[in-house]
Amino acid sequence: MIKRMSLLRRKSGLTEEEFDRHWRDIHGPLVAELPGLRHYTQNSPIGKVEGPAQIPVADANVQVDGITELYFDSFEAMEAAYTSEQGKLCLDDGELFIGSATTFTVTERIIKDF
Repeated sequence: MIKRMSLLRRKSGLTEEEFDRHWRDIHGPLVAELPGLRHYTQNSPIGKVEGPAQIPVADANVQVDGITELYFDSFEAMEAAYTSEQGKLCLDDGELFIGSATTFTVTERIIKDF
């Protein structure tokens, strides 16, 4: 299983509410229909960690309006999803509200589960 994670920044001129509404109500249902998608999570930042729990990072002031997690069985399944017609719809829709994205494909190492 692999996971595709993206740090999203909203398109210039959109409010946080407009970005979130489009992401949740329009883009989310499109992504949910990607072939081979096993799990999809939208994470909305609610604040920055401060105090003793803060871990210093290179650019702690970077704007992040959303973080996505998409799970696929393999890298090939992910590629097939994004080259499908549904994948093209998702990418085209993303251009309407996403200003930029930093995307990683990762394998997950679970240290503790519920």
